[in-house]
Amino acid sequence: MHYTASQNGSRLDRWWIQHHYVSAFMSIVVLTWPRTALYLEFAPYFTGYFLYQGIVQMISAMYQESRFRARRALGKDKDMDGVPTDQI
Repeated sequence: MHYTASQNGSRLDRWWIQHHYVSAFMSIVVLTWPRTALYLEFAPYFTGYFLYQGIVQMISAMYQESRFRARRALGKDKDMDGVPTDQI
């Protein structure tokens, strides 16, 4: 996998960083686009994308939390450890 090192030493996948840029761009578009006929035509698609993204993030967070609890139960992690995605 291709990782990008950040200032704090964490390793992030490139797709994750790109995902944040796309999400930020789409949020800016939705917030600044005037309410024209074209906006009203595309608004349901934007809303659907944001809804889908939120559901995926909730499922991802639940999965990571369950894996973290399992690793804690096995003694591999401590209370304040982060979730290493490459070891799940």
